Amino acid sequence: MALASTFVVTASGSNAQTMSRPVSLIVPFSAGDSPDGTARLLAEALGQQLKQNVIVENRPGASGAIAAQAVANSEPDGLTFLFSTTGIMTFLPLLRNVRYDAEKSFVPIAKVADVATIFAVSENVPAKSFAEFVQLAKAQPDKFTFASSGEGTVLHLRGSAIARKFGINLIHVPYQGMSQAVVDFSAGRLHIMLEQSIIPQINEGKGRVLAVMAPARLKEVPDVPTADELKLNIEGGVWFGIFAPAKTSNEVVARLSKAIEAAVKSDLVVSRAPIGIVPSYSGPEKFAAEVARDRAAYSQIVKEIGLKRQD
Repeated sequence: MALASTFVVTASGSNAQTMSRPVSLIVPFSAGDSPDGTARLLAEALGQQLKQNVIVENRPGASGAIAAQAVANSEPDGLTFLFSTTGIMTFLPLLRNVRYDAEKSFVPIAKVADVATIFAVSENVPAKSFAEFVQLAKAQPDKFTFASSGEGTVLHLRGSAIARKFGINLIHVPYQGMSQAVVDFSAGRLHIMLEQSIIPQINEGKGRVLAVMAPARLKEVPDVPTADELKLNIEGGVWFGIFAPAKTSNEVVARLSKAIEAAVKSDLVVSRAPIGIVPSYSGPEKFAAEVARDRAAYSQIVKEIGLKRQD
């Protein structure tokens, strides 16, 4: 993390300099988890841009609701921000009794990355293309399994939406953690992985990626077409973004968003981004529109697959 003095901007727009308080980036995951690594990389680059100390604070729990609530309840003084995943701002409030309003408790600052999901099949699945897999799944219903880290997660929704869209039945297998899913996929006990973390095993011959659900092809599997190239029309984005508490001043939003843009485009972030994490900047207005679009898309997916609240 970058070390420098802290620049404080009050909600009223007046500026003051202090050496006593850092900027906090609240991350809804444990240290060492994939989003945490991206958040720490961004914090380092952002600190360099702001000439400020940007501290990552891990507040895992309740699928991200604990971290989101902490930021929603914080002062809009330019010192506390949320590193959010898609679900926290879109479908989590549909499935859990959260103590924040995803639409009213926050101000979108910037999208910082698109998170690629993939459609990979294990080596014992003979399909060589996504179209071939759909035909195979229709001919062998109730056979093929896909993994997620739990019911109501983005991978669960994505896999279920794909199955529904193409008229196939995919059996959802929730895992406590995706590391065991990687083991089972590599051994052929699990048929489908949607998480990009499986790519190193894929490149060792443990299966094939049939499609990439991201704005562009991934450098790790450059020969694999995107869902858009295949005209699959998969709705709902997957991203990381930065949010501030409601009533944060326009001055704070503009200053931070400008710094984030420079950080996201920096060599530091671009060169060290984890597998499947594509640094991608959207400013406040564009990002707000993306969030609204994805909220509507995931709301429809939750309704279509019949997920119930888990309170």
